[in-house]
Amino acid sequence: MYKMAAEALVRRITRVDTASNHPTSSVDVTLLHELEIEGGRSVVLLRDRGFGGSTPWGTVSVDELETHARATVGPDEPFDGLTAEDMERDYWRYLAALAAEQGVLVTAVELSELSHHVEFAPRLLRLLDTRTP
Repeated sequence: MYKMAAEALVRRITRVDTASNHPTSSVDVTLLHELEIEGGRSVVLLRDRGFGGSTPWGTVSVDELETHARATVGPDEPFDGLTAEDMERDYWRYLAALAAEQGVLVTAVELSELSHHVEFAPRLLRLLDTRTP
């Protein structure tokens, strides 16, 4: 594995898209959580997250989806006697290790201090735009 010199980190981004190319009437999204690096490069931190249910697209707002996306990419809720602090510490260490595997040296603390931006795919926004007032 190669190691790169410290790079200027810009932010974390969660990209929200429909889970299918042919979305159903109910919310079903996939999330891609990335670390953006100065110069436009990014590395994927999480690609295995998403959410859905029986909620119709026409009844959910961008703000609701953003809140749910932020919660879904983590840190996770405590379980098996772990505290919220344990979960948060382990989450940031895990993301830092994933970045290191891709050649980006970053500490857990540095990751936790970055801004977190949420972006929505145009096709998802079109589903929300079809809502009736």
